[in-house]
Amino acid sequence: MRILTIDDDEALCMAIEIALSENGDEAMSLYNLDEVGKRVRELKPDLILLDIEFEEHDGVHTLPEIQIAAPDAIIIFFSSHTTQSDVVRALRKGGIMFLKKPISCDELVAQINGLKRSMVTHEHTIHLGSFAFYPKSNLLVKEGKEQKLSTYQALLLKLLATHIDQTVSRQEIYQHIWHDEVGNELTLNNMVSQLRKSLKADPQISIQTIGGVGYKLCVTN
Repeated sequence: MRILTIDDDEALCMAIEIALSENGDEAMSLYNLDEVGKRVRELKPDLILLDIEFEEHDGVHTLPEIQIAAPDAIIIFFSSHTTQSDVVRALRKGGIMFLKKPISCDELVAQINGLKRSMVTHEHTIHLGSFAFYPKSNLLVKEGKEQKLSTYQALLLKLLATHIDQTVSRQEIYQHIWHDEVGNELTLNNMVSQLRKSLKADPQISIQTIGGVGYKLCVTN
């Protein structure tokens, strides 16, 4: 999962990044709310840990701008300021959880992992041969064994999976993943190679290269 911490406590952000990275997540941080919408849009997080208290701004007040930039991101608020009115205000604005500071990194990781399990339970599943693919959680599951995909790999697999047996052009892929019609060919080639390795346990599944055009995901019975 791609997780962004927005907090002006840089030491805390660094500690959270280390803990989340060790947990297998992609961790990033912002230390202020300056141009937060633009920066969140560039980082494309799946989950945002958002502090309420900043020197010049308020995390809850800025939330609408963040939600426009990342409409599918999950928002978890945390703060040492825990009056009932602030907690209610944060949750009514769109946060799904409020955590009280100080919070240990172990507790935070446990909370996030619990949330992931809940998301997988209720998440739309794409069935590919013997695999179950959970696109929001970036997970491929086969016979109970999980493979964690990167955010970009999951985006690519979802795009191909929604166009089974259809050719998806490189330009479509670049636009879908990087919002640009001109992407990095080497990066895309590497992503396809990594997906092929992830899917090789099921010989019914193949990602075919359509020369000069793009790729096609095929699943045979």
